[in-house]
Amino acid sequence: MRGEAVSELFQRGDTWWITFYVDGQRMRTSLKTSRKALAEKAKNEIDASVVRGEFDLAIRDKDAREALTEFLKDRRARNTDHWCDEQERHVEGLLDSVQAQRLRDLKPAAVEQYLQEVLAAHGVKRARRELSVIRTFTRWCRRMGYLVRDPTEQVSPLPVPPKAPIR
Repeated sequence: MRGEAVSELFQRGDTWWITFYVDGQRMRTSLKTSRKALAEKAKNEIDASVVRGEFDLAIRDKDAREALTEFLKDRRARNTDHWCDEQERHVEGLLDSVQAQRLRDLKPAAVEQYLQEVLAAHGVKRARRELSVIRTFTRWCRRMGYLVRDPTEQVSPLPVPPKAPIR
């Protein structure tokens, strides 16, 4: 996308991040620095490349397992190891099932097929939990700029598990 670059710097903890738009898609990525001067320099470089239409979209060709590792590292700072291990198992199950090497390989139909397999094998509660975990991961990938669109947005809603009768 050519035109005026619109970007914004912000901090998460000590690390500087940038939010900007490419092809109408909001991108957010870490600049991997705690120094504001370096962050501003990187921001200016990104702004210039976006304006020239030369922004490197290789960030969108992220290895799925690398992205999972980054996701878990980001989450371990705020969550328990047990929670992160559960997240890892669910996302690994999806990646193995759909044989996704790159994040771009995650398509809505593949996610939906995986969830139908989980639904048939383990029931509604487990399938809904899997979708929740996968959705958390794919939304994080979208915020990081690794995915253009969240593949779980187009997944059909799963049935609600029946409530146990009150006795």
